[in-house]
Amino acid sequence: FKHYILGHPLPFDRHDWIIVRPDTGEEQRYVIDYYYDESRAKTTAESAMPALTDREAVQSILVDVRPALDGVQSLVQRAVVMPMARRGIMSSVVKETEFTPLPLQPTTHMKTQVQESLQVWEN
Repeated sequence: FKHYILGHPLPFDRHDWIIVRPDTGEEQRYVIDYYYDESRAKTTAESAMPALTDREAVQSILVDVRPALDGVQSLVQRAVVMPMARRGIMSSVVKETEFTPLPLQPTTHMKTQVQESLQVWEN
């Protein structure tokens, strides 16, 4: 969707994570995509070796985390619950977080990476 409809490059890496919900014991699979946006990269000497605990060190790596579409429940979580929680509409599911979701529209620089990302995934 992000690539074909919105024009994002393909992610440079993808992971599937399975978590067990502590309240229900139910397993939930998440898809995590990693994108690179060079326009957000730092060029300082310190940015070459950031500390592992420095959340601001690698701003050029963008992360897109979402429930995998394994069924109707995950579709509802992805299409309704997540957007409402991000906007603070569903206070019962809002958690304290500093996570910033991947922008819906790609940056100008990310748009220039589409062809390169296609070539990487072909290999």
